[in-house]
Amino acid sequence: MPTSMPSAIFPNELWLEIIPHLELKPLIAIRCTSRVLRSFTASVDIHPYRKSFLSMYLDLIDRPWFLETRPWLLKNLRPFDRQAFLDAIAALPDVYIPEDFAMWILEWPERAVIRCLWPGLPFDQGYDPRDRVQRRPGWNGLGMIPPAVLAFTMSEDDEVGLNTFTHTPGLLLWDQVHSQIEYLLLHRGERFRGYVVGGNYRFYAEILSNPDEPDPDELFWMNWIAYLEHSVNAVQIQYKLQRSAAGGVIYYDRSSVLQPSQRVSASLVPWPPAPA
Repeated sequence: MPTSMPSAIFPNELWLEIIPHLELKPLIAIRCTSRVLRSFTASVDIHPYRKSFLSMYLDLIDRPWFLETRPWLLKNLRPFDRQAFLDAIAALPDVYIPEDFAMWILEWPERAVIRCLWPGLPFDQGYDPRDRVQRRPGWNGLGMIPPAVLAFTMSEDDEVGLNTFTHTPGLLLWDQVHSQIEYLLLHRGERFRGYVVGGNYRFYAEILSNPDEPDPDELFWMNWIAYLEHSVNAVQIQYKLQRSAAGGVIYYDRSSVLQPSQRVSASLVPWPPAPA
């Protein structure tokens, strides 16, 4: 084998030791260098979250609509300090940052961001509803610097059947024009930590306790990776809708520019909440 081949720099046994310690971007890069290294990335024991992200990335870039979703994103990407973003969340009391979310923030390739959800993209978005493939309607909560960790209301029935309310920290992910707000739950001791929930600003805990029988009116995902997989599928659906409308059916007739004042203000209570 020519010495110029990357896999010839080290013996195979050493590559098998090195690859499990690589972060996501180097893993993606070495797959493009030789068939040997590509096969190693598929066979070695990679961190399960990183392996899921690698599989998701490879699936994403192979989708027929991937390049069509990039123009707005590439035009609006800006650099940000990834570790500082996580540190700002971790500095708040009683907050736990899920490992899969932290790894995504630190390692995900910014040019492959899904549905414009990313700290390096604007919070406010002018939006043309005829082009849901490039942009999702609403506000990118992760674009708020410092991050917007808010008091998310959890409702449960106590022993005597009374409705009680507690607060848990939730990182604002997306606010979709009065119709849906999505949060990543962050409470250190919360049994639902790491869940992504969508709906209004209040959530009933018993819904999260029965993931096999979800309420169709309340959306939730049990971890960050499941939420990202849902996001990929959502773009796929919008792509099909947009393609079906290309034959002359125009289902929106104007652009809309979303203003911050249109946000659902009831949910925007900073964490930790003020004492009652």
